[in-house]
Amino acid sequence: MVWDNETGAPATLGGCELRGRQKERAEVACGILTRIFTNRMDAKAVRSDTRRLDRDGADADRTG
Repeated sequence: MVWDNETGAPATLGGCELRGRQKERAEVACGILTRIFTNRMDAKAVRSDTRRLDRDGADADRTG
């Protein structure tokens, strides 16, 4: 089983609960979910930095 520490329940991928899977498949799914979670955290940090720059006016010359 792949456990989701954020929800405290079995993890899901593509709408399917990840329980009762072969160990190898669970490990692959865990790796995929870990990369998704890490990339989402990185994206939040980038958005936060961009908002801070906009708010502070240090980014006034940026276009787009």
